[in-house]
Amino acid sequence: MANCHDNFFKNREGKDCFEKAITIKESEKDRLIKGRNSLRDKIRDYFKNKEKVKGPKFHGQGSYSMKTLLSPVAKGIEYDLDDGIYIIDLTEYDDDLPSPATIHQWILEAVQDHTSTPPVDKDACVRVIYKNDYHIDLPAYKVNAGWYGDNYELARKSGWERASAKNITKWFNDKAKESPQIRRIVKYAKAWRDYRLYKKIGRASCRERV
Repeated sequence: MANCHDNFFKNREGKDCFEKAITIKESEKDRLIKGRNSLRDKIRDYFKNKEKVKGPKFHGQGSYSMKTLLSPVAKGIEYDLDDGIYIIDLTEYDDDLPSPATIHQWILEAVQDHTSTPPVDKDACVRVIYKNDYHIDLPAYKVNAGWYGDNYELARKSGWERASAKNITKWFNDKAKESPQIRRIVKYAKAWRDYRLYKKIGRASCRERV
């Protein structure tokens, strides 16, 4: 049976392999984080005018935070970042708690005109699109029991949903410390999925798959 280990992964520097080819370059990571940070600043400035809202805080989630973000494996596939917005305290609203749809509207207002493409209000997040090159998804969470607890609710347009992407990210990263190859396996599977999906349905639909 053929040993394909060297085709997929090499510890020695300077050796080409599949894992190296699909891993995002540091220069690209810097560009994406610059875009993410500029959005965070804009959202912070917006919420300064919301006197009854404490926060927000931010916590990355998804592939960047789990270190499984890929370099696009086919032309037209975008980089995808996920940045959670955590609204720390809404207690001053008493019984008039803002709905998830209102939370989405706040975020839409905060990021409006940030890029030339209008932001997209999806069910579980607001998406900001950067020049058909990458996009940043902004899910919003209500914090019910303190920042270091585990009682978070995701603002879906259809209603509040108990969710904890922050804790899932920590769980995955802890597992990867125990077994580093888990990240490589996830990246291989994601790269194959993206390639097959792109070949099947094309560029326009790839953006809508999430």
